[in-house]
Amino acid sequence: MKWSILLFSICCICFGRDIYACTLIMGYRTTSRPPYIEAAPNNSGIYNDLYSLAANKIGCTLEIVRLPKKRILLAILNGEIDFYPGFTFTKPRSEYAFFFKNGLYTQMVGLSLKDMPEVHSLEDIRGKVFLRPLGGPEVNAQKYGFIIHKVPELTYDTTFKMLQAGHADFFMDHYVNLKFYLKDHPSKDTMRFHMNCCGEKEPFLVGFSRKSRHYQEEPNPDFDSSIAISPNNFPVRLKTDSTAYRFQQMLAHLEQSGITDKLSHTYFEN
Repeated sequence: MKWSILLFSICCICFGRDIYACTLIMGYRTTSRPPYIEAAPNNSGIYNDLYSLAANKIGCTLEIVRLPKKRILLAILNGEIDFYPGFTFTKPRSEYAFFFKNGLYTQMVGLSLKDMPEVHSLEDIRGKVFLRPLGGPEVNAQKYGFIIHKVPELTYDTTFKMLQAGHADFFMDHYVNLKFYLKDHPSKDTMRFHMNCCGEKEPFLVGFSRKSRHYQEEPNPDFDSSIAISPNNFPVRLKTDSTAYRFQQMLAHLEQSGITDKLSHTYFEN
């Protein structure tokens, strides 16, 4: 009996940290998206600061994994990675990811060479080449009559070079990202923002794996099946005893207390 107790104690000492540790794994592609995250293996940026803070405040640590976008999405689907930090909601993605706000906000805008006339909607780029990263926001090219050119692991440098070389006409992305990247870029005077083409200001969303060990769900009594599925109208909700729920609530608390906004200003206003 004494030997059994001793063996159990040794096991607890040796393996207890692994049993009770809470590590949230964030996945992101290898390319940079400053000020959110630098190019791998450098993970510095607002994502690291915000999610580390939220994880620590619920008793967890943050681990960041950098892989090509396709492998990241597969890992989220399989539950090997817990969440993607800024994930655009689509119905297919909602089959394997649960979406909630991270406290940051964004607006999609267009970018082109300076000589392109003002674009007020995607209908204005009919017949043009729309440059899109693989896994980027979905757009209906057939509806608007333009051509999509998809590029895997597309960087801003590649984007600017393709626009200037005439290999593409129009690019769409988050305004704060483009503004941050262009402010000191030698090509900034050759580029033009199209501020009213691509939607209103919207919240950034976390895409949390529905197969993560930190995720538990239950039926959502407020779901309305008569209207479209969205992050605000979804058939299931997080269970309150799950780590994912506590993580969601902490991100909401950081936003409501003004901490997220202060953190955002340290990056975007400098």
